[in-house]
Amino acid sequence: MRLKSRIIKISLVIFVLGGIAVASVLWQGKSTDGKGLSDLGMLLTRPAFAQDTGVNFLEQEAGISAWMNVGKSIDLVKAKTAFKTIEKDTNEYINGSITLPGYTETEDIHAFVHKDGWVVAYYMKTDPAAKIVDWNNYKIDNKIKGTKLENCIIIVCTAISTATKDIKYYDFRNPDANKMMIMTAKDKKMRIKLPIEYVFYERSYSILSYVNSWGRIKIDEKPIGASVAAGGGNVYYIYSSLSPDQIPPDVFHTVSLELVYGAVVLIYRES
Repeated sequence: MRLKSRIIKISLVIFVLGGIAVASVLWQGKSTDGKGLSDLGMLLTRPAFAQDTGVNFLEQEAGISAWMNVGKSIDLVKAKTAFKTIEKDTNEYINGSITLPGYTETEDIHAFVHKDGWVVAYYMKTDPAAKIVDWNNYKIDNKIKGTKLENCIIIVCTAISTATKDIKYYDFRNPDANKMMIMTAKDKKMRIKLPIEYVFYERSYSILSYVNSWGRIKIDEKPIGASVAAGGGNVYYIYSSLSPDQIPPDVFHTVSLELVYGAVVLIYRES
């Protein structure tokens, strides 16, 4: 089954404050056919593999995910070469973890590969959606170029000698959510206003320090979570959920990024 990505514009109100804006609200997927592009957000689409394969453990353990169908049968023996660990190994599918180049073990991604062509990359349901932000690529030119989940799918497809195409996203924790938005910037301020007519299921953030100093994220001048620092060649990431009280809808909020790369990720339903 060939699935097509769609282009969508979201009416969230976003401004970047102070100097030349380096914030990015452009989602640029890695689909080789170019159809993975979107102006501000990405549709969340429920995959059919659960119904097609009878696999249901993902419903219990998976959170935010990226998925695709390669359009042909998958040789599971070849697919296994992409995995660091195998947790489930059957004649129908394999499930385990995959290491991303340039990232520590804490960023390992779980993957599900079915012989009927399904490839799913996901973080666990306890992980905030903002964990998917791929800072290693963003740091090159301050643009979103996909996510760590897409990178995982590329690793699997390389192992089975198949090109990536039509990568889609889905949040297993929030089946009614139909949109995801990623807003990123470096050492800037963003003003965000969430439409009250949307239903927001998750607000989360990710920050990465880029200098030998302490950096942090603030919302409406209130520090959020712990500060983060980089030094001695080490890179530190922080990601966490935000409560509805920290970014309530229908009000302008200022997100301040001080000496950090930062991202706010929203999972929501646009009626």
